[in-house]
Amino acid sequence: MATKPWSAYGIDQDSATAEEFKYVYHVAHLEDAIRIIEDGVIRASLVFDDSILKNTRTCVSWVSPNTWSPGSIYGNVAFAFRWKDIVKGKRIYWVEDPKTNRQQIVRLLLSEGKFSDYKLERYHAEKSRGPLVCNLDPKRWYFNAQLTNEYMVLQDLPLEKCRAINFWKHHDRYCSKEKVGCPYLGKSQKIVGARFLGLYLGGGRVNYTSRFSRVDNTEEIDESVDEAISHLYWGIISKFQRHSGARFNMEEGRAIIRSIFLAYGLKKKRLHTLVNMFHSEEALRTALKTEIGSVFKDFDIGICS
Repeated sequence: MATKPWSAYGIDQDSATAEEFKYVYHVAHLEDAIRIIEDGVIRASLVFDDSILKNTRTCVSWVSPNTWSPGSIYGNVAFAFRWKDIVKGKRIYWVEDPKTNRQQIVRLLLSEGKFSDYKLERYHAEKSRGPLVCNLDPKRWYFNAQLTNEYMVLQDLPLEKCRAINFWKHHDRYCSKEKVGCPYLGKSQKIVGARFLGLYLGGGRVNYTSRFSRVDNTEEIDESVDEAISHLYWGIISKFQRHSGARFNMEEGRAIIRSIFLAYGLKKKRLHTLVNMFHSEEALRTALKTEIGSVFKDFDIGICS
């Protein structure tokens, strides 16, 4: 029997490099993540790198089971999906195993029907000894955790099906967008998460607040989100320096708070001016906690406890 292109990466459930998984993640940089929130969907797009599919018109959404302990190369905002929902009813194809000077990548493609844009070999996770394995009794999925696993899905991924939105650290040195540079190298989840939440709260994009939960428990807020909220809150409070003497009614105060969130998310200099419109630090603290608490009302938030 001819050696398959995935044979070098083969695992079974007992392999030292095999890791069971139930969720896959689409990880994005701040600006892309905000666009996803605005659109309400992760839109499939053309394959842009040196993939064998680059010159086709194939549009895919990218997901991976990797959780990137050294930091993600794809950004700071992670959208989690149940793998069983992604893979159900789809055929799996082997695409390629591109090598870089920093990682070994394996790519598989998921299609609802026969894929015809390019000649690819069908991959059967139940019997193909490769980097993705499915055991049927009971049904469990495993991937080769020593590799960067990239799964290309031939469809949009609506946020209605998103299980959780969490924040991850960006890798210190490497980025998937390295050709255009990346201002987020090494940035922690709480720093970029705070900016994301500033844009989320300030822009009124609050349709997906229930997704800021732990991936394994939708009733509890994820620790990375709680930390980002705290970082946002204290980052704003730290800008208060003086008493303006101004007082606002509820609607006026809420409008200013939203402008403060936006200014924080966009790193605008006017943040200082907006914060110091409040007549006291106590009034600012109360307004911030009220707005944050109203949006995240279904969660136990550290600063509102």
